[in-house]
Parts: sequence; structure tokens; C-alpha cells
Amino acid sequence: MRVILVRHSKAAHGPWADADRPLTPAGEALAADVAAGLAKLEPDVTRVVTSPAVRARDTGEILAQAWDIAKVTVDDDLAIGGNLERAVARLLAGKPGSSVVAVGHAPDLAVLTSMILGAPVSVRFECGGAACIEVEPQSGEGGELEWAMGPEAIAALGES
Repeated sequence: MRVILVRHSKAAHGPWADADRPLTPAGEALAADVAAGLAKLEPDVTRVVTSPAVRARDTGEILAQAWDIAKVTVDDDLAIGGNLERAVARLLAGKPGSSVVAVGHAPDLAVLTSMILGAPVSVRFECGGAACIEVEPQSGEGGELEWAMGPEAIAALGES
């Protein structure tokens, strides 16, 4: 299966609690551009899971549209400081050959990447950036990092 980890798009700063920060208009546009690129790069996504934070949920909803996914799943363990071991277990519970997108936060996404790979790695997630890991959960072995890109590179794929 393929796990695509995506950092939420650009969020507003202001009077909101951190978990309630919405995407900026530029963040909404970036998420739409990233969605178009991801859909070309990873056409077989069947599930989108997000942190409960507004900026992550909004990013997930925009991404889900690219694959005509009607329902985005919110996973409290993808919240900042959530239980990443439980989040990984749920992400890897998909069908063999399936692809799932998980929208979360830095630095947790880098930790998730290492956990899924089964080895420490350093992957930097910009807002809208993503990484894809191929993994066979039944094997008990770590996954393989297929690609990691910033948002501009992903968006450019949608333009071709």
C-alpha cells in the first residue's frame, strides 16, 4: 500500500486558537494546486485522513475533491501531540494495494515518516509538501520512501 503524508496548507495567524486556524486564501489556492498534482502522481487514492485541526481538515477536503472522495476521516491521533503509534496502525490498516493520504503537521509528519519506514530519516515538510511511502504492512518490515516534494514541485505536476 501507499501512504502519502501531506502537511496542511498555509494557515492564517490571528485571534484563533491554534487548532482553529483556517487556511488563508493563498493556502486554499495552494492546496488546490497540490491536489491536482497529487492526483496525477498518485491516481489511486481511496482514503483521506486528517488531523482535527481546521487547517488540516480544510486541506484534506480540498485534496479529497481531486479523487472524488466524498468523506474525509478525522483522526484525533494526527493532531499535534497525538498518539502517532495509533495513527500509524490505522493508516496501515488499509487494503493491500490501496493508497491513503494523511494530512497533518510538522514535526509530527517527519516522525510518522520514520515510524512507517522503520528507520530514522530526515524529511522536511513545507506547508503543502508531501512524501509517499510504499509499505507492505503484512511483511512486518519498514516501508520504502518513494518520493518527497515541496508544494511547488507537486503543483507543477498538475499543470502538465
